[in-house]
Amino acid sequence: MIPRGDYPQPVHPVNASRLQSGKWIGERLVNEGDICRSYSADRISENKPVRAPFHWQGSLWICVGMFGRGEVWAEASAYRLIPIKLFDGEPISYGQRCASDDLREAARQNPMGFYHAMVVRHEGEQFVLCGPEGTFVPGAAEEPSSAVQLGLF
Repeated sequence: MIPRGDYPQPVHPVNASRLQSGKWIGERLVNEGDICRSYSADRISENKPVRAPFHWQGSLWICVGMFGRGEVWAEASAYRLIPIKLFDGEPISYGQRCASDDLREAARQNPMGFYHAMVVRHEGEQFVLCGPEGTFVPGAAEEPSSAVQLGLF
């Protein structure tokens, strides 16, 4: 597991199916969970658009790391995805964040996480990854959708 500094991360139990690694049938990956499917750290480092985000508690999120591989990952790390115009801070590119060893190390020690404030593209638009980094673990039987929650009031 990658060291994450001394800062606690919010831990979110989710239905294990959301963390399924999927299975290859021929050239097609099936039954992959939406959190795993959103993994985009490779795309971010290559300055390519991120994969489709997943929904969690009314926000869009992008996965940047998965740990404890098996049929279901033990945990996944992710950041909220927000439109750049709504971000209250100084956005930064991956290239700028990694321009020197000192900048990379400072980002690793940031309580909001390494990817916080990082500019990414999705569906032709610019977004920012917003920390703190969240950890998603298997554990919840089912999460209500926002439509179900609104119907309760």
